[in-house]
Amino acid sequence: MALKPETKYRMAVDKHIPKTVHKQSMGLAFNGTPDSYYEGDSRTTPVLWVEYKFTQKLRKDGVINLRDTKKKPFITGLQLNWAIRAFSHNIPIVFILGIGELKAGIIISLPFNANGRFHIDDFPEYSNRQMAEWITSCVMEQPPLSKRKLSL
Repeated sequence: MALKPETKYRMAVDKHIPKTVHKQSMGLAFNGTPDSYYEGDSRTTPVLWVEYKFTQKLRKDGVINLRDTKKKPFITGLQLNWAIRAFSHNIPIVFILGIGELKAGIIISLPFNANGRFHIDDFPEYSNRQMAEWITSCVMEQPPLSKRKLSL
């Protein structure tokens, strides 16, 4: 069975996550549980849940509507309820939207407007490596080696 683009995108990001970060894919959970769980050694935010979404191309007007179930990418009611419940309990969760050729994406964090509409220009675009570094920085006390200033 061929992998879905969303899964390929998650794997493209995950390959840049250092081994010091525990990462776990939630597989085929159809109960709203996010796609991935990341855990590190941070005393303030040691965990991060990520729901990955993917779209081959954006609408011409640049609008992203995560609640429009007729078009991908969209968030299901179960996913949204899971995210809102987690957010209300101070559990970090984000939606990461991969775009195009599996090489870049954007981060959408809660809270967001109830209708789920965004404009692509509202978000910086990150390469897969940058996305992995951002995830790592969320859960680790020490930034990834590439971000540290080394003293000789």
